[in-house]
Amino acid sequence: MTEAQTEKYLTIQQAQLAMMMGIYHNLQILCKQNGSESATFNWRDVHSLLETGKHELEET
Repeated sequence: MTEAQTEKYLTIQQAQLAMMMGIYHNLQILCKQNGSESATFNWRDVHSLLETGKHELEET
């Protein structure tokens, strides 16, 4: 792998990690809004968050 390929790979990995961290953070917020500290949330909300994150990543 060339240096440029390595940099591109790492950039993609960083973007994916940032997106996952954002989704996790949003899931925590959803749980609190539902009055629960455990992982009980509406899967439609989760799907919506994933789609939003996917579109945001594609736009960059």
